[in-house]
Amino acid sequence: MSENRKFNAGRQSEQLYNEELFKMYESIRTLLMIPENDEPGPESNLHGALWLDLAKNELNYYNKELSTWDIIFRDKFRIVDRMMNQFPPDRPVHGQLWINQDVLMYYNGMQWKPIKALMQDGSQINLATFEDFLIMSPLHPPGNTVVNDDEEGILDTENKSQFLVPNVDAGKFFNAREYRHEYEEINKVTIQYPKDKLKDRVQSWVHVNPGKITNITKRLFKVDKYAQRLHVDPYNTEFYGFRRESPFGHFLRPGNEEDGDYFVDPDGMYLSYNAAQSFDYVLAVTYEFSWIKSTGRLNRTSSDRITTSYYVGGFGGPINVFVEGYDLENRYYHYDTITETLDISDPDMDKDLELSIIRAIDREYGLIRERTLDGKGIIRMRKKYKNPLVFVNGQALHSSLGDVEINNEEGIILVNGGRRDMSYCIMELEDVKNDINMFVRTGRVEEIVNYQGVIRIDDFENRIPEEDGIILFVDGLLIRKEDVVRDYNDGSITVNGLERGQEYILLHDKHHALQYDESNLHSALVTGRVDESLLFMNEYLLCNDTAVVTSRTEEEETKDAANGEIKLFLEPFQDMMEGEFKIWNEYDKRWDPLDDDTLQAVKTISFSYENGLNAITVNIEHDDNDFFDVFAYNFANTIEKPLIIESFTANNESEFPIRHHFIPGANSLQVYLDGVRQYDYAVTEYLDGSGFRIRQPFTGRVTYIIEHPEGGAQKASTREVLDHTKVLSGSSNVYRTNISLYPGRVTVFASGLRQPQDSYVILDNHTIMFKDRETRLIGSPDNFPIENVRKKDGTIVELNRSQPDDILVEVRQQFDKEERTITVKDVDAYEIDIMEHDLPPDIIEAADEILIFINGVFTGLRSGVGYNKDRSKGAITILDGNYIELMNNDPLYKLFMLDIDKHFQWQQRNGGKPYEPKINNKVTLEWR
Repeated sequence: MSENRKFNAGRQSEQLYNEELFKMYESIRTLLMIPENDEPGPESNLHGALWLDLAKNELNYYNKELSTWDIIFRDKFRIVDRMMNQFPPDRPVHGQLWINQDVLMYYNGMQWKPIKALMQDGSQINLATFEDFLIMSPLHPPGNTVVNDDEEGILDTENKSQFLVPNVDAGKFFNAREYRHEYEEINKVTIQYPKDKLKDRVQSWVHVNPGKITNITKRLFKVDKYAQRLHVDPYNTEFYGFRRESPFGHFLRPGNEEDGDYFVDPDGMYLSYNAAQSFDYVLAVTYEFSWIKSTGRLNRTSSDRITTSYYVGGFGGPINVFVEGYDLENRYYHYDTITETLDISDPDMDKDLELSIIRAIDREYGLIRERTLDGKGIIRMRKKYKNPLVFVNGQALHSSLGDVEINNEEGIILVNGGRRDMSYCIMELEDVKNDINMFVRTGRVEEIVNYQGVIRIDDFENRIPEEDGIILFVDGLLIRKEDVVRDYNDGSITVNGLERGQEYILLHDKHHALQYDESNLHSALVTGRVDESLLFMNEYLLCNDTAVVTSRTEEEETKDAANGEIKLFLEPFQDMMEGEFKIWNEYDKRWDPLDDDTLQAVKTISFSYENGLNAITVNIEHDDNDFFDVFAYNFANTIEKPLIIESFTANNESEFPIRHHFIPGANSLQVYLDGVRQYDYAVTEYLDGSGFRIRQPFTGRVTYIIEHPEGGAQKASTREVLDHTKVLSGSSNVYRTNISLYPGRVTVFASGLRQPQDSYVILDNHTIMFKDRETRLIGSPDNFPIENVRKKDGTIVELNRSQPDDILVEVRQQFDKEERTITVKDVDAYEIDIMEHDLPPDIIEAADEILIFINGVFTGLRSGVGYNKDRSKGAITILDGNYIELMNNDPLYKLFMLDIDKHFQWQQRNGGKPYEPKINNKVTLEWR
């Protein structure tokens, strides 16, 4: 019997079999289930159970520990999982792929790099096809020796080598450690250089894409002769070596341990032994690039002789040139009103140059020491000013023109484009005690008479009598008294050459307070607007103070510091170029003072030149034989005059003086009461642009936007309010306008609510048609519930209330702005996901404020305060809780909650069901 006994039969073996079968059943029971009620997956209790998500065609397993369904092989296929994302995937792994603007990228463990194919000959030019930054070293000539014919057909026997480069205009050519500018440009991707000058030297090319630069960071390090490692990120970085007694920087060429001046390792870069012994200091120039924006610019300026070009340092208006008391003839000099530079062409001229210095009612001066996160210079005032005129590096600025923002409450002035260590002067224009007000008006020249721009002045003869002085600034520069022409019969003033669109500041000099004085002149290189620059003198790099000056504290700098890094820590209220130089000691984790030799060397290196608003000032000695080459960069996220948004709470008020100035009558001011736009007929602007009033006292949230005209425009926009009289005959939704709707960008408000672009159609230059009410944000009958009204005879009638729409149409010549309206149904969503709502990715790199309207109501949110642009998430994160309140807003629901009788009447007409709030938010976003 024992031989026939089987242990796989019986009740106990059956139980074991059923348990295995149960697990198998549970593991695949959910495979083809379809979740109900928008659940993230079917219910399961077995870890490892399978579910095929048919909607996404993804196979998932159940993670019992986390109670979630996870994609099988997620980690294994992570390399291609988010390949089509518009933004770089977060937490990428080595080898992960991503398509960036149609270019396939891979992650090399440290950064995203483009995948490229080499051509058959392997020319280096192919390596730079998609790069924003690349050092090509050694730079190999692709062909043999070149022999050219000169213009007369005579054979030029000088041997030359040609090099292929990514872009001649945007790159720098180095022969060994020297920058060389005298190469021949064959075309935009080919240069040519004499072969005998190349012998036994290594050539390099540094390619930088100026279109995508968003920042340039300079850092100065002292070289440790015994430990040559610099703990600084070498990617997108150029390195230059300096000797302690010289202001000239030598290009350091990358290579390996045996060839080159430095090589890269995971912790930073290693200087070669030769470079470490040759140089005492290293300057690291690091470029930061945008993913999306490509609006940066490079202005290259070269000059063989600059001793007759001068930059007016400090402050002071346009230049009055005198030689031994006589005015120099105009043909011998030229003053550029944009760059604040004086060019003198008279070779025999004495250097008796008299510059204007302004003496005013009250004034203070100093140097800009701090900047805001969005790149504005901060001036900290010692006293309050009624209406100040601000000079920055000699250029006159007024808050009404949008270049400076005055905040007397915080005691600061913000300067658009202002950089650290630019000189400033604040001049008061009003003295209430002595009844003096120098300020007359600011604006843009709008009128041309006989081909000459004129500025109109109301009641000219009484306001500025003939014996009183007039001070006129045009484009920030003081006009000489004798050049200002008054016409009391016409009620206007003009200046020869005054043109339409030029900005002016007009002052009344009743007591002739302005005096001329002599100031120092500095040689200058004209660049136009500059955010940061690289300046080469005689083929070597000069260093400016942005490499060492910081307004951050030692504690704030510590987290980013590297061994040997040198910083100049400035105190907030200093007026002179003083502060405390420190060097970071990595071993002891502290900032140590500099010894005298190091201090002298750093001063020699770091202050060779400085950036002005529109020009480069050279601070070291030079003569006619010196050569200068400037790479002046405008960053991709820089705009001319950003929007100003401010909000405050009013309590039964109608007068609103504000801390920002605007240009009256230039359509620069927008006013919102609880987010509803107020039209021009309801807002009266102060004549000096310092505030406004509304028709009736108001309690609630007041928000204003100041939008300054740009690009020489006289007005920020053209406006027209349309009512029923503008409706086209025979239609109920087609309006005729007096202003032209083309060319330009049209925005529309109806009864103060911003309308989506899809709610109207522009039929021609003067005709706009509004679509059905489903696309509009007002006009629904639910907004005006039926009311029961008792007539005089006692009968009850239903009254249907309605209100005609006043429609505001604005046309702007800002074609770089974009607008989208999205639908948001999640009332608790604090993030607007770019991909989810199919928004253009460039919104994350918006240079200006993003205007956010919810159901037509303006939120007044500001970057960094009300919202953040999170590039890593690809989302706009809302920081203000009022946003959620607006998202949950249903006016009819609120009305019914406050008035039970009206809610009951609505229920009777709609089958007895209570009213459910309708949340279907239309969010309009506008940016540039």
